[in-house]
Amino acid sequence: MSKNKLWTQEEIKELHRLKALGLPLSEIAVKLGRSSKSLEHKLYGKPIRRVGNTSKELTEKEIAWIIRHFKHTRNDEIMSKFGISHSTLHRIAREHGLKKTKQFMIKTQDSAQKAAAESHKRNGTYPPKGFIIPRSNEFRFQPGQSNRDRLSPKRYAECLEKKEGIMA
Repeated sequence: MSKNKLWTQEEIKELHRLKALGLPLSEIAVKLGRSSKSLEHKLYGKPIRRVGNTSKELTEKEIAWIIRHFKHTRNDEIMSKFGISHSTLHRIAREHGLKKTKQFMIKTQDSAQKAAAESHKRNGTYPPKGFIIPRSNEFRFQPGQSNRDRLSPKRYAECLEKKEGIMA
């Protein structure tokens, strides 16, 4: 497979004929002595996104749907709709600068919090009201206490050096 080899009219006709027969691009590429990406460029104008380890391809229409709905649709719904992986969805989102809306994130976090609270109540994992971790007061900062009071002189000096290095 040579680089930047110009297409002849015969090769283009053969490409379309083999594609119409239903041969996969990988076989056509071997027959024509071209790369699969080169064939995609010639057939579609640009390569189609490959998805996962399967030979499934996302069409431009599917990618357009993802772009339109990403900001307000759960990732697992998009992944199951198109049969793509988490990393593929994130790659597409990154390539197109997609982000979830603030309202969607708040709504999702609220529903996750409510589901967690229900789960804790159902499974008995919430501590009883007023529960305090034993001996936790011994290890908390007391009013008026600073790092200098809690750390050894050597450790406090190391913290100051580190802080000055960051500030400089």
